[in-house]
Amino acid sequence: MSEQTRAADAVISPRRRQLVLGAVAGIGLAGCQRDAPGVAGVARISGATMGGAYTVKLVAPDRDLLAVRSAVQGALDAVDWRMSLFRADSELVAFNRAHPGQPFALSDEMYRVFAAALAVSRQTEGAF
Repeated sequence: MSEQTRAADAVISPRRRQLVLGAVAGIGLAGCQRDAPGVAGVARISGATMGGAYTVKLVAPDRDLLAVRSAVQGALDAVDWRMSLFRADSELVAFNRAHPGQPFALSDEMYRVFAAALAVSRQTEGAF
């Protein structure tokens, strides 16, 4: 398993990433275009996330673009719901508000992010 794969698994579950990557072989409609100008066989999806925007370009798309866009947006929304400091209902905000010393049930995804952060801290002797 590559470092990039491990890092991605810390942010999004392997199954959800697999679904998104599998779906990102095609996309259409709101926020979607079939042929990008000047490039044959390329589709583009875009949308809003975490106070910004995203764009995904797909070469030779052969899938339902709306379904792919929905999968991408769902994965990004899941990360936002877990990790946002700007959403009062995020898992991270709930964790930060929890009473010190009291147990707090973390999702598997959040646990992996914390574990990855701890590993980076150890590897950099606390620099990060």
